[in-house]
Amino acid sequence: AMDAPISGLALPTLSARRQTAEGLLDALGVPRVLGGYACLALGAAWLSALPAPFPPAQHWLYPLLGEALGIRPAAVERRVRSAVESAWLRGDLNAQGALLGLSVSPERGKPTNSELLFRLAERVRELLYP
Repeated sequence: AMDAPISGLALPTLSARRQTAEGLLDALGVPRVLGGYACLALGAAWLSALPAPFPPAQHWLYPLLGEALGIRPAAVERRVRSAVESAWLRGDLNAQGALLGLSVSPERGKPTNSELLFRLAERVRELLYP
C-alpha cells in the first residue's frame, strides 16, 4: 500500500463536503425546509473541491444544480435568494459574522447568492482540508 497514489487520499467525499456545508447552513439559520437549503449545500460542496477564485456561479453552477435537483436554473437562483433572505431575517448574527466577516456590504445587509456560496465553499474547504 506504500505505492498508493497520494491523490487518492486528498479529497473528502462529496457526502462529507455536503454534510459540512449543511452544518454551516444550520448554524446560519437557513431553514432546512426551504428549497434553497439543498441548492446551497450541494453548490458549496461542489465548489469546495474546486480551486479558488471561482468563476461566476450563475453562468455554470445554477444550470448544474438545476439539472441535479430537477429544477430550472432560474428556480435555483430564486430558491437560494429566498434562503439567504430568510437566514438574514431571523438567523444567527454571530454565525453570519463568523462566516462572512466584513465582506457583506452594510447597505445591503446580506450577502449576494454568490458571496454566500463562495464563502460557504471556502469554509468547507478550511474545515475539511486543515
